Amino acid sequence: AEQAVAFGAELRESEPVASVQERSDIVEVKTVRSTYQARYVIGADGANSTVARSICIKSERRPAFSLESEIDFPNGAAPIQREVLIELGHIPGGYAWIFPKEHCLSVGIAGFVGKGGRPRDYYRRFVQGQKRLIESKMGPALGYPIPLFHRSTPPLASSRLAVVGDAAQLVDPLFGEGIYYALWSGQMAARYVAEAITGRTSDLTGYDYRVRSELYPELRSAYWMAKAVYRFPYLTFRTFRDHPEIIQQYYRVLRGEIGYRGLATKLHRMAWKFVWKVLLKKIRL
Repeated sequence: AEQAVAFGAELRESEPVASVQERSDIVEVKTVRSTYQARYVIGADGANSTVARSICIKSERRPAFSLESEIDFPNGAAPIQREVLIELGHIPGGYAWIFPKEHCLSVGIAGFVGKGGRPRDYYRRFVQGQKRLIESKMGPALGYPIPLFHRSTPPLASSRLAVVGDAAQLVDPLFGEGIYYALWSGQMAARYVAEAITGRTSDLTGYDYRVRSELYPELRSAYWMAKAVYRFPYLTFRTFRDHPEIIQQYYRVLRGEIGYRGLATKLHRMAWKFVWKVLLKKIRL
């Protein structure tokens, strides 16, 4: 936002959008204060996107949930400042975490599969089970809806409207990460708006095609991995424990060295190697 203002944009805050209506030659945006007209609109308005509803995007799935709080580093926190805890199985269909930020710890839970149950009860039990956390010094647990990617996601653009990030349900269904996809889609939508303004393209529908061809294959791979991980957490834990090289491969995904498709291919090869080892042992016996 600051960079946009530096290049001449006018920033309007504390002015919620009430409706967005696309016409043949213009888009009309009504807020609680005024009415605006634009040639094109990019909706970066989150999980409950007004712009998405204007393009008739309606999620058929209940959003995943997340609860997060922060706590100052406890005394003698040097080891904690270098650790990331990811716990599978504590949250039905999800995971819990503790990881360091610059001046504090982030503590939270997220549920991706199933109806969600009682998130605050799950969160309380997780925190109470962590001896190094002082619950009384933690900030309030804030809740967030997480619009996970689903393989039946509808179009993300019309002639003059496009949605990005959470509004487009571009959230990794394996661990709920959405910042990378929000930045990527925002930059891509801006590029297509620029091309439309300069006459190099007639509308924004090319943005939808670009997202589907470049991001969706990665997110689909993550979708099927999530199905396995959260339906069978104990089997997943044992597999990770017995094959730490899998975790090393996932670290490569986090660093951007490979994508989820690359990870799926490597896991597939590892699985076949394991099967062949078992078969060879039986043949030798």
